[in-house]
Amino acid sequence: MKKTKELFYLIKFIDQRYINSFLEKGQIHYEPLYYFSELERKTGDRRIGDAFEGNACFNPINLPIFFLMKNKKGKVIKAVPFKNNNLRMVKGLPEKLKQRIGICSFFYVAAEDLEYFTGKDGNRYYKFNDRIMVDYRMKLATQLVVNKKRHSA
Repeated sequence: MKKTKELFYLIKFIDQRYINSFLEKGQIHYEPLYYFSELERKTGDRRIGDAFEGNACFNPINLPIFFLMKNKKGKVIKAVPFKNNNLRMVKGLPEKLKQRIGICSFFYVAAEDLEYFTGKDGNRYYKFNDRIMVDYRMKLATQLVVNKKRHSA
């Protein structure tokens, strides 16, 4: 018999307006990368919006960074420390491409992370077990702190 760790589900939360096309045709709605960056820029939504969607962003906080001065032969003659903590390096896709490439999120849920319960209507349902909910709350709290730091830099 297989272990329950090998069983898993992919869950997709669907906006009400796309449910029929999913149920009737199997279509999954994607938003372009551009949508999420614009959502944050225009509305300030940092929960779903992400100004850096489609980009690689590197904030080298507390890392030693130096400007190297070289002579004509390429030999380093001086290393000048850079002390600006607001340095951010961003490399991303061109805006036109961000408007064409779609993104869709699914959540991985292992079978062992779920438990059955019987509702008042007599039907059996799944819910996340307590261990997962504690873990989720910790991750959510951590993510909120990380997002706050990311956007305040």
